[in-house]
Amino acid sequence: MNPIQQISQTEFHLQNTEKYILSISLKADGLSFVILNGQKIVKGEIYEWQAKTWKSATDNFKLVFNKHSFFNSTFSKIIILIKSQECTLVPNKYFDKSKNQILLETYLGKGNFIAKSQALKHEEANMIYGISPDMDKLIILQFPKANIFHQSALLIDNELINANLNDVISLSISTKSFEIIGIKGNKLMGHNHFNFQSIDEFMFLLLSFIKQNNFNIEALELKLSGKILMTSKIGENLERFFPNINQIDNGNLTQKEIAFVELKSLTLLANN
Repeated sequence: MNPIQQISQTEFHLQNTEKYILSISLKADGLSFVILNGQKIVKGEIYEWQAKTWKSATDNFKLVFNKHSFFNSTFSKIIILIKSQECTLVPNKYFDKSKNQILLETYLGKGNFIAKSQALKHEEANMIYGISPDMDKLIILQFPKANIFHQSALLIDNELINANLNDVISLSISTKSFEIIGIKGNKLMGHNHFNFQSIDEFMFLLLSFIKQNNFNIEALELKLSGKILMTSKIGENLERFFPNINQIDNGNLTQKEIAFVELKSLTLLANN
């Protein structure tokens, strides 16, 4: 199995891993990792595959972990980031950690998943999410001291940290799916994942979310990230509907570095 993107600096040395942070993002259709020396990426790789089941993903995770000996090395910190749609927010007043499994089964119908939770730092809510048993076992065996986070919880906290008086829709677009966060002032109004098969379905789901959460499309700021080109059909549709679009500026980064920007950013958030 070969990575579709990789970056490696000459200063990366296996004998010095104790001073590095290893951060790994796991999702059903891929894996990516970065090794950070402070805020600098010294090594990183991205893998993707067609199958989107956690069973096949876990088998592929093992292949990648067995490929590199440094995954068995000692790092200053190991961070595991789970990227999945098997998650939901529960207000603190309804949250009881001892009932995580019941909440996961009730809200997401995932009785065969192991329930985890993560408290938001800037909203009175907890993210409940599920991990497949095989994947949970692999993480425990391979990285017993790892700090585990759900990426959506980190993204929501990050948006709330940077919130101002503007209404903001934060949209992260992947192939055939997108994640959306809605914030008014400094208050979280909504969060969800959607799958789509066409541009019309994409726009319907996006505009429905905006309407249901009472956003004014003329006044809000649309923050874009992920796999999106404004010259694409989706980009053209967004420009037609939204007068205020803010696409993340990657500055003078190289194409290789851009591929790892989100993972680096999430890693620094988790580390703090």
